[in-house]
Amino acid sequence: MTALAWRSLRTRPAAFLATALSVLLGTAVLLAFLTLLETGLADDVSAIDRETLVTMAGVVGGWAVVIVVFSVASMLGLGVRRRAEEFALLRTLGSTRAQVRRLVLGEAVALAVLATAAGVVPGWLLGRGVLALVREAGMVAPDVGHRIGALSLGSALGAMLLSAVLAGLLAARAATRGSAQDGLTASRGRRGRMGRWRIAGGLVLLAAGANYSVLALVVADPDQPYEVMSMAGPASVFWSVGLAVFAPVLLRVTAAVVAPVARRLSSGAPVHLALAHARRRSHDLGGVLSPVLVLVGAGTGTLYLMQIENLTATRPDDVEADAIELLNYLVVGMITVFAAIMVVNGTVAAIADRRREFAQQRLAGATRSELTATVSIEALVLLVAALVFGGLASLGTVVPFSVAKTDGWLSGSGPGWFLGVAAVALVVTVGTAALGTRRATAGPALRPQLG
Repeated sequence: MTALAWRSLRTRPAAFLATALSVLLGTAVLLAFLTLLETGLADDVSAIDRETLVTMAGVVGGWAVVIVVFSVASMLGLGVRRRAEEFALLRTLGSTRAQVRRLVLGEAVALAVLATAAGVVPGWLLGRGVLALVREAGMVAPDVGHRIGALSLGSALGAMLLSAVLAGLLAARAATRGSAQDGLTASRGRRGRMGRWRIAGGLVLLAAGANYSVLALVVADPDQPYEVMSMAGPASVFWSVGLAVFAPVLLRVTAAVVAPVARRLSSGAPVHLALAHARRRSHDLGGVLSPVLVLVGAGTGTLYLMQIENLTATRPDDVEADAIELLNYLVVGMITVFAAIMVVNGTVAAIADRRREFAQQRLAGATRSELTATVSIEALVLLVAALVFGGLASLGTVVPFSVAKTDGWLSGSGPGWFLGVAAVALVVTVGTAALGTRRATAGPALRPQLG
């Protein structure tokens, strides 16, 4: 099975590109902030600079671990679901569950090794760039040099390889659940159910988010503003990732709720097909919904946290306050860029898997414009789910921080930042879906069928 895993990687590079890209980017993000940690722990760095760099690496790096590991696991799971029929056929030909699981795990490990190695140089460059930004902001001394060594390399590569192995194990179990005939039926119907481990993981993440929200409300000292911020800040990240674990369920609920309104606005075939696909393909589309939800929830929560902090700050020239502000904007930037790339990545992969479906629909009479409209409406349903549940997740940060700082639930929190995040999510989600569909349906309809 190890040899088969390597042949699968060599002969199907496009199928593994989305997962490889997520691992590469995850490695780069983790390594960048771990190099800040290694830089801060150097002997020739002052105590003040060490505290700044270690805090930045710990806070941003900790949030990055949660988001990156979840994204890698989601992409691996999406890739396995796309190949459910292939694995079911292997089992009907005599392969055992253990052999199929070794195949999936071998592919995940091989892919992770290659992608993490490719992410070292981007991570080193990103770390240098972040440190340069920190130096220009006056947060550390100008002579602090960037360092990369065994600590940062070992931690980043180890974390990504471990997450890939764990995700591969879970994906392998999902690929061999039930009988081979059940696998063939599920692959044709694109239906699936959430495993116990996934449900348990989602509940743990939601519990962590609730814990941070409660700590910010009742434990953190209001006279220590950065203590409140350190408690409230991670809350929206954990709430967002926890809800994203249940993305297939949230998508089905959203499709059922918006269906009556959508059908009143238009009774055409694209609306009908889009709503049906949102329910029937909820597990596949959930892989796209997850990063959008994280983008909306964590990004909105952090932006409003900074708005409330800026409105209530009493020490505008405080170097520590400037450091915290820069730290939070780095978090928002990291979440936005990484989540946007994951949205594009997942959307392109999901659309590429539907070329045969598009060809069959075109042979049945559907036009390219109708198919593009159908997929765009699917993306809109997905976006509604992300805005609703991501907005709820952001309240895990906004409400406790607002109460701690102003005694009000949403003090000074207008809709501006949320609308801005929604606009970014709209462009990335619907724009990628429309362009990807036009590209997937280019050329004769028979070409995907015969290829």
